Amino acid sequence: MEQLRFEKNLGTYLATVEPESVWISRGLGTHCVRAQLALANPEGVADAGRLLHLETTLYAPVTSGPRAPLASTNVSVAFGAPAEVRRVELSYLLTNPQLLALEQNRLGDLRLELQIRGFLPGAPGFAGCPDVTAHLSVAESRWRQQLESLGRTVGVETVVPFPEDDDPCVA
Repeated sequence: MEQLRFEKNLGTYLATVEPESVWISRGLGTHCVRAQLALANPEGVADAGRLLHLETTLYAPVTSGPRAPLASTNVSVAFGAPAEVRRVELSYLLTNPQLLALEQNRLGDLRLELQIRGFLPGAPGFAGCPDVTAHLSVAESRWRQQLESLGRTVGVETVVPFPEDDDPCVA
């Protein structure tokens, strides 16, 4: 569980990503990695805390250097009551080469990092919190099962050649 700490009058929001919520699906030339983020707003939150904007970046840890960024996404979460828990789905597009690199550099379980930046757009002054990083670990057997369900799209990317002498359409 990660804590998004804002100024004292704005409180601390709690963010949790369950490793079982990490899922991958296929697309044409890309793959979508999804994760569910559970957010809880603090008790006695002011009206400024009813809308939380998150900027998130998914990273792959690298043993021989800094972590490698994979993809980013932004979401806004509206809260209706104090101490409410909201679940949002985060979606990240990965290319075939990114997915293949993840698999080639994986030793055992898949390890990912999710960097989260929070902002309260309705709050006066600086309404941001320091970045937090959630560490995710997807069991190797579960990850392999997800890769197998993708089929052959992981290994082969379709290339559609366009004719060189393609003339514009004349109506």
